[in-house]
Amino acid sequence: MNSLANLCRLCLKFDNRKEKVELLKALVISDKDAAFPNYTQRIHLLWGDDDKIFNSKVAQDIKEILGDKASLEFVERAGHLAPLERPFVFNQKLKKALASFQTEVKQK
Repeated sequence: MNSLANLCRLCLKFDNRKEKVELLKALVISDKDAAFPNYTQRIHLLWGDDDKIFNSKVAQDIKEILGDKASLEFVERAGHLAPLERPFVFNQKLKKALASFQTEVKQK
């Protein structure tokens, strides 16, 4: 919320400041208003364990919201851009996840 406050202060310096403040406030969606669709397929989250933008708590919360069909795996020593920061490790984990999905489909 600090960044929103900073943006609002910045808007106060310009014309139409009331409208700009209203617009910025309208852009923020509270957690209680956020909604996730009810996905029927499995979802595998690959997350950088050192993500400074969306930390591991956010990842765990998303997994919990998505329910039993979701799984979460961390890419060690990777931040927000895990596929770029640790491409080999990320691709290994992705291949493993995709192979498990394929095996699951073949068994049905």
